Amino acid sequence: MKGKSPRLSSQELLEILSMSENATAIYTTDDIIIQTANDSMIQFWGKDRSVIGKPLEEAVPELQGQPYIEILKEVWRTGKTFEAKDAPAELSTGGKLQTYYFNFKYRAIPAASGDTYCILHTAVNVTENIKSRRRLEKTTDTLKQALDSAGMGTWSSDLISGVLTISKQSRLIHGLTDEKHLTLEESFKMIDLAQREMVAETIREAIKTGEAFEVEYLIHPLDDDKPKWLRSTGKAYYDQSGTPLSISGIILNITEQKQDEMRKNDFIGMVSHELKTPLTSLKGYVQLLNAKAKKENDAFAVNALSRVEIQVNKMGSMINGFLNLSRLESGKIHLSKQDFNLEELLAESIEEARLTATEYNITLHEGETIHIHADRDKVGQVISNLLSNAVKYSPRGKSIELFFKTVDNMAVISIKDEGMGIKPQDIDKLFERYSRIESKHTQNISGFGIGLYLCSEIVQRHEGKIWVESEKGKGSTFHFNLPLSLEQ
Repeated sequence: MKGKSPRLSSQELLEILSMSENATAIYTTDDIIIQTANDSMIQFWGKDRSVIGKPLEEAVPELQGQPYIEILKEVWRTGKTFEAKDAPAELSTGGKLQTYYFNFKYRAIPAASGDTYCILHTAVNVTENIKSRRRLEKTTDTLKQALDSAGMGTWSSDLISGVLTISKQSRLIHGLTDEKHLTLEESFKMIDLAQREMVAETIREAIKTGEAFEVEYLIHPLDDDKPKWLRSTGKAYYDQSGTPLSISGIILNITEQKQDEMRKNDFIGMVSHELKTPLTSLKGYVQLLNAKAKKENDAFAVNALSRVEIQVNKMGSMINGFLNLSRLESGKIHLSKQDFNLEELLAESIEEARLTATEYNITLHEGETIHIHADRDKVGQVISNLLSNAVKYSPRGKSIELFFKTVDNMAVISIKDEGMGIKPQDIDKLFERYSRIESKHTQNISGFGIGLYLCSEIVQRHEGKIWVESEKGKGSTFHFNLPLSLEQ
């Protein structure tokens, strides 16, 4: 309809305005006259109330050249409502033209005759939402590029539907085509059989506890590519009631790293084995010479050869440590479990330690009779290693105490020293492979950082755990627990 429509009364305008809770304006005639507008809409335009009664394109000249005036005229002619989301509009704020984004609706209000009576314009400023979304998209793209550059893939499993979503990089790692879809359970079939249950249990535990997890395992890709070693990390997510909804994480192909480790372990094992034979012969000759010197009452030779034997024993201990490490990581270390008296093993370990630690007071505190079910030799290695560390990191003349007791069907062994102690930030990495605490106090103490790692691995393979309580300058107490014998 061409021409002017009847002027609306204030009461009519109030009734129409009450239909919207958002920024609102009412336009009349096909010239799109601003009949009225609330404060929110006027603020959007960057104007004042002097715009009331003017055509929109004259009141807000910034809209000229943009599609909105023509859309309004089309709504007036047809009576059809127009709606849009995230629509950009150039508007003036403080004299500066800026782009804003709106969700808006132009709703034609009909008269009794059926012609358009007026247009109700409602709008919501969503500029900040759009900017936040774009920042998130940019961050996501940057993260994706970083993950792709690092050879990392992402994965996410909906725990309700079972649908597994994996990134392009993850598909390449697993040898999956774009058409191939898997559930989390189906993906486990690619994991090497020897490690499949371990990975599944790790993920089940992560879903149960809500804690982040990290696990390494071997897969056989679906495209028949060579087996690959992967490191997967992830975390479960829950709704407000605590129901697990999804679990997601990152996958990294660590095949090359694993192969390097295996080659290094093979080399360490080979060298350690070759060194052990001449060292055994050297120790035998030292013992023969020591016996001869004692027979001839050569005090100087006896003292010197005794010191040589101590150093040979230390070297032998290091070589054995490397051999054990090599066997452990190649899967060739086995546990031969039996029931035995724990106190007897502790007493034997102390007597052996006293031979080389004559300046220390090593004490075993008596307790209840405890029998454990474990590999006696391997547990002896753990005790000897912890005793050796207590000696190495304690000043001469200090006391080293051993305790044992039962707690929750486990035997707990504790070795307490009066040494230099450990800083809190160093405790978490204490049982990592090749980890050594570097300080001016430890720079002259020999070691390769494998002793505590071996202790930890041996204890864990017995389904026990190892931990430490320490305070810098006040000594340390190492604890580990082991299963009691079946008849304990």
